[in-house]
Amino acid sequence: KAEKDGRQGVGHLIRAITESEKIQAHRIFSAYRGHVDLSDEYLSTLFEKEIEDIIDQYSQDLSEAEKRGNQAIIHALTQLLNVEKNIRSYFSSESGDILDDRDRSYHVCVFCGHIMEKPLPDLCPVCRAARESFQEVP
Repeated sequence: KAEKDGRQGVGHLIRAITESEKIQAHRIFSAYRGHVDLSDEYLSTLFEKEIEDIIDQYSQDLSEAEKRGNQAIIHALTQLLNVEKNIRSYFSSESGDILDDRDRSYHVCVFCGHIMEKPLPDLCPVCRAARESFQEVP
């Protein structure tokens, strides 16, 4: 929008900030790899607090986007909300644990973040990306 309004410099800066945020998120993820506490207390915090907070935030953001009629944001937030709800479905609040902790291979859609096990569908059920968009998580 900034570039359409003749503000090329602002448009370039916003794209640079977006790229910076992506790099920062990747770096912090890499730093935490291997250092995540997998105790029962952490699992409960992750699923009952952190993921619920994300779902609440996406829901609020979606409501705001709907008021403004921003279809691109509505579309993205709807997908992200569905991904988080899917992640939440792996956990049982009753038992305070993962529903099924058998060792298995997971695949993540590089476009929307949806998590799946094999067999992979032809299209991601959340964003409709091709099967090739799923990467196996080591």
